[in-house]
Amino acid sequence: MWFGRCAGTGKHRVGLARVSYNARRMSAATIPSSRVFLPRCSVSAHCGSLLILVVATSLLVVAGRLDPSARGVGTHLQLGLPACGFLVKTTVPCATCGMTTAFALAAEGELVAAMITQPMGAALAVTAAASALVSAYALVAGLSLAPLVNALWQPRPVLMAAGFAMASWVYKIAVFHAGS
Repeated sequence: MWFGRCAGTGKHRVGLARVSYNARRMSAATIPSSRVFLPRCSVSAHCGSLLILVVATSLLVVAGRLDPSARGVGTHLQLGLPACGFLVKTTVPCATCGMTTAFALAAEGELVAAMITQPMGAALAVTAAASALVSAYALVAGLSLAPLVNALWQPRPVLMAAGFAMASWVYKIAVFHAGS
């Protein structure tokens, strides 16, 4: 894979170059590959990348300073937030119960424990870490994240994430009541 600026266009290009070997001619030939043009970073795109970097990093730093609750819920109380009203009134964990605990575990590097605690919370923590890395790279390389955001903000990925969130909630309810 190679990266470079397109001459005179102000755009970056990314491509895979493939080389094949012809035994009869005893020569190598480069096969042109498709190029993906990533737009140069505008000021607003630069600010967006910086915002993503700051928010994702801040979430992980705060989560890393928390002591994960052994119950799998309630870690957010260390931030001065109230107890989950849904859990208090119904004794059923809400869709976000355990996410702060999963974030705290993931920030400490305990990804398996985070997945066991709240799968969606663990996935969001990994997404936050990946977002921080990708946005930092975009800032350094001067690339816009708009093509990536547009590719991910499509019905299929959004519906898959919503389905995973619902499955994680059902899992959290089952695990919470099995442990009670």
